Amino acid sequence: MQISPVIEDKASDQVKKEYKKIKDALNIPYLPLFFTYIGPFPEYLCYLTEQLVPIIQHDKFKSLINETDEKLTKVILASE
Repeated sequence: MQISPVIEDKASDQVKKEYKKIKDALNIPYLPLFFTYIGPFPEYLCYLTEQLVPIIQHDKFKSLINETDEKLTKVILASE
């Protein structure tokens, strides 16, 4: 089985809507490549979006992401 990614420009309206929800939740202007490979399966993409978006928007998740970002930045800068 070969799966081809569905880029935003060629996606159906339903898939574009789910892609936008993901980008908005992540607060980024681009869609992570992973999700383009789920685009051919709109029902599954919708299911994942319904699960991921509330988690991504949760304050505890945001706090953990910021903490991880700070720690990794320190490690990266120390190794330069």
